[in-house]
Amino acid sequence: MHALLLSVYWTVFVFLSVAVLWSQPWYLVWLVALGANLPSLEIAELTTLFSYTSSWSYLVYMFFWLSYFPLMSSGQNLVLNTTAVLLIFIPALTYALHILGREERRGRRWELS
Repeated sequence: MHALLLSVYWTVFVFLSVAVLWSQPWYLVWLVALGANLPSLEIAELTTLFSYTSSWSYLVYMFFWLSYFPLMSSGQNLVLNTTAVLLIFIPALTYALHILGREERRGRRWELS
């Protein structure tokens, strides 16, 4: 059961961090529910980090965009969307790669076996 939950967790994490085109903070409810059922400190930290940085989308799209409209709207909102990706997704993806790399160095792999 643990391997199944872990596989579903990583699938949902990758989907939310890479595949979702318009991410909303409430989408992470599913990830929080899965992460709460896994007995791993790394998963709890990753879930907390991603939930925290995901809430920054309100800061980027509601505050930065309106306060710095000429800068953020340049290049068909390229600056706005780049800022959002850097603040929301990069910290969680970096930490996830750190977790997976550390598990690989320890000789443990998180896989269905």
